[in-house]
Amino acid sequence: AESYGRGVGHITSILNSNPHLETDAVAIVKAKIKDRRCEVSLVALALLDDLMCRRGPTLQHVCVTKVLPRVLKMATPSSGGSSLVRDKASELIHKWGLSYGTDTRLLDYAAASAELRQKEVKSGNLKFA
Repeated sequence: AESYGRGVGHITSILNSNPHLETDAVAIVKAKIKDRRCEVSLVALALLDDLMCRRGPTLQHVCVTKVLPRVLKMATPSSGGSSLVRDKASELIHKWGLSYGTDTRLLDYAAASAELRQKEVKSGNLKFA
């Protein structure tokens, strides 16, 4: 946990000094989110969430187009794959909808949360209220 925190701090520091690298950073994290190994996907999802919190609206805006559709797909009840990854993706989609979905530039987060909620209710797989 300590080395993870240092790593996130280091990545944040690099992005603070080089904001033009945000798109590349998101693409790299997205590739790890798609990894077949559950552990790698879970760490990548946590990293993405931490970076979005630390970097704010600029990185959140990049994530709307670059990674939100992928995380939404992973969170969908019928997506298959690891239930741990699906649950974490679902948790983040709903968290982001609440946290960022009120910003008029980031309404896609609220829309993704609402879409996922409908699918979860329809499938009887509602985990997060």
